[in-house]
Amino acid sequence: MSVNKFLSAIRSKESSNNYQAQNSRSSASGAYQFIDKTWKNLGGSTIHAKDATVDEQDRIAENYAKHLLKKYGNDYHKAARAWNQGEPTAEKDLNAGKTYADDVIQRMN
Repeated sequence: MSVNKFLSAIRSKESSNNYQAQNSRSSASGAYQFIDKTWKNLGGSTIHAKDATVDEQDRIAENYAKHLLKKYGNDYHKAARAWNQGEPTAEKDLNAGKTYADDVIQRMN
């Protein structure tokens, strides 16, 4: 497995690879569906991820993915759960984001 495959699976699941995607129920936007607060905390230069360049969205997503993979010992399933649920929730509830992570892993294979 690789970070690139992981990001490709996340991007496919989150937005069908649409860098301008906007979630209709939250502030999540862009190819990786970052909510505005997370986007800002990760260093996004725009208010919404969807307004950033493709390169910026990919760079920030890659940095975040590397952070999660390092934190969870290269366990892609745990990293995907944390991507979807947030790190605190994924760590407290081992079932949080399980279905999401299962799908991400399937997309990677």
